[in-house]
Amino acid sequence: MYAAKPTRFNMKRSTYRYVLALPLHFFIATVMLPSPLQAAGLAYYGFEFDLRQDGQHAAIISYEYFDGPRVLKSRFPDSYTNADGLGVEDFSALMPRGTKLHVKWRDTSTREVFEDTAMLDEKLPKDMSNKIISLMIRGRQLQVFLTSTNMAHVPGTPVIGPSLYRSHVTVQIYPS
Repeated sequence: MYAAKPTRFNMKRSTYRYVLALPLHFFIATVMLPSPLQAAGLAYYGFEFDLRQDGQHAAIISYEYFDGPRVLKSRFPDSYTNADGLGVEDFSALMPRGTKLHVKWRDTSTREVFEDTAMLDEKLPKDMSNKIISLMIRGRQLQVFLTSTNMAHVPGTPVIGPSLYRSHVTVQIYPS
């Protein structure tokens, strides 16, 4: 009759293997994985607006953010409960670089309705990592900004865009 010998767990050797494997996992996660995502044109970045801040008097009725003919993100009146429109939206996701942003809004002071389309394909960088697209509305004018969250604002240069990002480098990409 065969009797199996009990195996002994060697803590020292197991821990040693784990410690040696950490640099390899780190290398794969930081160097090798982003390459296929960048090659596919994907990046983790954000899109946001907060129309309650910075003296804006508007509410979004609907918006669509496109990558060519494909809609990446959209909101319409049936997708939210406030009949007056959206005042705040904030999301981040792994997605391709957008090419167009269409926004329809209501001026909350005059109740007039406006809409505008910003063509972004020439204005957004190829790599959208660590970026946030934000919009502001001043009366009948849509403004779109691009903030680099990994770059601090340079003291002495003008602060533009949403006040939320005044500590980061922000550029206006629409209208240009």
